[in-house]
Amino acid sequence: MYQRCNLVSYFHKDGAPDAQKHLNIRSDRNKLAEYEDCGSAQLIEMDGINGILKVAEYVGEILFNDKDKCEDSWIIDAF
Repeated sequence: MYQRCNLVSYFHKDGAPDAQKHLNIRSDRNKLAEYEDCGSAQLIEMDGINGILKVAEYVGEILFNDKDKCEDSWIIDAF
């Protein structure tokens, strides 16, 4: 899945008009229990501060709903 997200990022850089839309759809699924968190770094790379805000929103929701989950700062550090 990470390779697919990277490919979508490359398509976006190459000018594919729907690439970001598809990555947004995938990232919306990250907060669902049956989906692994994927595409956050690519979303931030593609959308900058708006990507950070979107990722922060769903990560915050996950952390709020599951007190046993944790998150580190790697994604912001990489940005």
